[in-house]
Amino acid sequence: MNGTAGDLRPRDAIGATADERVSRFGGALAEAATGLMNQTTLSSKGDLAAWGWRVSLPLPQLYLGPVPIHPQIGRWMRPTSAYLNLMGLDDAVFVPLAAEMTAGLGTRLKQTFTAQGMKPFLLGYASGYLGYAVTPQEYATRSYEAWMTWYGSGFGLSLIAQIERLARLYPEKRKPSALHAE
Repeated sequence: MNGTAGDLRPRDAIGATADERVSRFGGALAEAATGLMNQTTLSSKGDLAAWGWRVSLPLPQLYLGPVPIHPQIGRWMRPTSAYLNLMGLDDAVFVPLAAEMTAGLGTRLKQTFTAQGMKPFLLGYASGYLGYAVTPQEYATRSYEAWMTWYGSGFGLSLIAQIERLARLYPEKRKPSALHAE
């Protein structure tokens, strides 16, 4: 699962060629994933839930180089709504992300779900594509990620707020505290 990787980059360039660097990073990822899988236990039964809703998106804030594109024209070029959904299996919640979120936004989402007694799995590049989602501070830097944010500086926090609202709807009977009480 890719998670929120909209602003992540390798810190080093060990390897003489691009193929060597990809192989080294891929090997490290496979080793870490194998370690996590070896720590996982499976049960033969679990409670499954899925829920979501369609949200309207803000007017696009697009540019052609330094020239802004009128928002109504942007509406013809970019989605006007998105379907946000979550899937739960016992205390695990799978969160498809239709935007490339930065790590800071992903950390906030994980904290929200964890505080509610859930184990979040953020699924990057899922359920469509809405460009990048950044914080207002990241947007102000005018980095690559900020330029690729189609819906303006508040889009990342708005998207997070919608997902947090969905998280609060997780059926009470499926939350771990209720499962242990039965």
